[in-house]
Amino acid sequence: MKRILLSVLIIGLALTILFPLSVSAKSIPTINVTNNNNKLTVSGTTENGVLAVAIMVYSGNDIYHMETCSSNDNKFSCELSKTFAIGDYIVKVADYDGGTYISKNISVKGDTSVSVKDETPKTGTIEYIGITTLIITISVLGISILKRKEA
Repeated sequence: MKRILLSVLIIGLALTILFPLSVSAKSIPTINVTNNNNKLTVSGTTENGVLAVAIMVYSGNDIYHMETCSSNDNKFSCELSKTFAIGDYIVKVADYDGGTYISKNISVKGDTSVSVKDETPKTGTIEYIGITTLIITISVLGISILKRKEA
């Protein structure tokens, strides 16, 4: 019985590896990008079945901003949360599940008084590294002491 179950499991895993389920990403046929007071609005159409789109804004070769936007009735429209400084940008949009990007260039020529801060996301803090190390050390020592008592 165990051999039969093991054989079925091995065959099932082999079939999964040989014939993976593929999910094909849908495409974004059209996009439109407008600028109003240094805020970009990205809209367009999607294929049937697209639930959300990924919007990436590039300044030169560097990614400058990224957002997601939901899609309803094969359409999407989002005003991006970032205020953009004067400059040239490339807006790329794709299905959130992947696929090819469709892109459009836009020049922001709005208000010159807009100050744009560098909004580099914080990846973590080492503020509590000492206490964290102490807790881990005490835990490991406690486990090793308990194991010695059991032996």
